[in-house]
Amino acid sequence: MIKDRAIKEMALRYTATRRWYPHMEVEVAPPARVAQRVSLVTDIDVLAVVPDPVLGTQSVLFDCKTKAAESGANRSLWLAGLMRHFGAEQAFCVLKKANIDSDHRQVAQELGVLLIPEDEFETFAKVSAASELTKNAAIASIDAWEKVADLKKRFPALGPLLGYRAGEFWRMRASHTGCRKVVANVLEARAEFDPVHVEHEVLFGDLVSMFGLSLATLVTSIFRIMLLPASGVDFEQAVRMKLYGGREAYEQQNRLFKLLKQSRHGDDFDDDLAPPEWSRFVKLLRQLLDDPNAVVRASLIIKESAFGLIAGDGEYLSVLAKNDGQAARFAILIADYFSRATRLPPEFGVRIEQRLLALA
Repeated sequence: MIKDRAIKEMALRYTATRRWYPHMEVEVAPPARVAQRVSLVTDIDVLAVVPDPVLGTQSVLFDCKTKAAESGANRSLWLAGLMRHFGAEQAFCVLKKANIDSDHRQVAQELGVLLIPEDEFETFAKVSAASELTKNAAIASIDAWEKVADLKKRFPALGPLLGYRAGEFWRMRASHTGCRKVVANVLEARAEFDPVHVEHEVLFGDLVSMFGLSLATLVTSIFRIMLLPASGVDFEQAVRMKLYGGREAYEQQNRLFKLLKQSRHGDDFDDDLAPPEWSRFVKLLRQLLDDPNAVVRASLIIKESAFGLIAGDGEYLSVLAKNDGQAARFAILIADYFSRATRLPPEFGVRIEQRLLALA
């Protein structure tokens, strides 16, 4: 059972109103662990990815700890460390207290944290969003988030993939390797996906949207260094190097990849290391370079479409698509590549593309 449901739902409604991409209960663990088992440090109630017209994306954290005895100053110091860990630019901390000491608020503000009493949160959200908060967004449905979270109990074999979705992806989101790791993790778990279960379709759509977020980071980086590549070869080389952590790392991994494949298939194997459906991937990136800022918005459309399968499609999804034709087009392209690359049962790809095409 998700705790502090009302406050978390308010945070989700706020992110939906601002057209930010949300994720609930992100697991925080050391980025480079030493122990064999992952030791969770804490969790983030709601993390939002905010499109930025210049920098690409920013991260905003929501902390919904509503304990009456909680010190605002102590909580803001803790959040400041969490922001630094995740590279977040802003955090909102909602406290049970009706009155928060003004000095505590000042300290928090200097740390990039906004302390808000619980009974003021809705007013703050409406004023800062400059509108009434949306009520019909599927991504703001706590029940929908809870059903996805229950997948781990109902389908234990999906546990590793769900763990990746909850934690590692967000810890590595800023890394360009995220694009291939999302695909790799779904490929590894593809035998566990069954189109009979609507929750599996929701999970698949959510993973497509997360893949879109990782693409946004990659596309923005490429846009900054190679708006007009001299040749297709130069473009492909730059993409490979970014995906695998630089030229030295790529060349080392590529040598190992070839040695492994040659031991299995013979000396005639000479293909280079690359993500699945490499030519389609390169084509997709070229298309997304038409409008890098639309990639995050496309990810939000995909996520809303997925959650709508259990929360019900509302006006919010239609508004997102109608007001942003480029993002809606990108959503279809991203879903098409991901469906092919992960080789899941074809029903998953067909259904998600039908839902997205219906929005066009």
